[in-house]
Amino acid sequence: MTPTIELDGLEVQLGARTILHGLTGILKSRAIGLLGPNGAGKSTLINTLLGFHVPSKGSARVLGLDSNTSGKALRSLVGYMPENDAFIAKMSGVRFVRYMAEISGLPSEQAMERAHEAFVYVGLGEARYRPVGTYSLGMKQLAKLAQAIAHGPKVLILDEPTNGMDPPARKRLIELIRASSSNLKPSAPRPHSPPRSKASDASARFSAADESRSLCQTASKSGRSSRSRRTEAFKFAA
Repeated sequence: MTPTIELDGLEVQLGARTILHGLTGILKSRAIGLLGPNGAGKSTLINTLLGFHVPSKGSARVLGLDSNTSGKALRSLVGYMPENDAFIAKMSGVRFVRYMAEISGLPSEQAMERAHEAFVYVGLGEARYRPVGTYSLGMKQLAKLAQAIAHGPKVLILDEPTNGMDPPARKRLIELIRASSSNLKPSAPRPHSPPRSKASDASARFSAADESRSLCQTASKSGRSSRSRRTEAFKFAA
């Protein structure tokens, strides 16, 4: 099986500062957690895997595709739910998700169909014609999940998917992501562990989807982690 992620001496510089220092590793699990304190380079690695940052040395591959030279192919295979909002505020939810699906390679008609399906699936069917700027925080998180899964990716990258959500909304989003592998065409894997859960608890709770693989960012103040058969933890130093 092609590894989910391959890092070969990866170094990334932003300005005069080196953020990632010679990362090397092969991650084959279907659920992968990035563990480390704020500022350790987790989001930088995610952005590099997505092709937003160019490595200064080495390489990063997702499903065998080089992140620096295969951007178009990667966009069709990877769904990305960013930590920060990146909406077009006056655009309706369904139009925004269709637009993102088109960027990922779907024809316009199919993109609109999948956008409707994704919104109904995440529970925002009645709100899909409203401007995204009128959504609550929880609704925006669900809309970000909808745009990440609409084009049917093979890898889903979730950057702090429950960030800022209250406990009931967080629980609902986690359950939604866990259940999605069997309920919607674009299977979605699991998010990072809730704030008070250890990485080992997340490993036990979030079993792998049949066809999707995930790179889920987590933060661990203690730096402790454990592995299950299907989950790998990639730790970052401070």
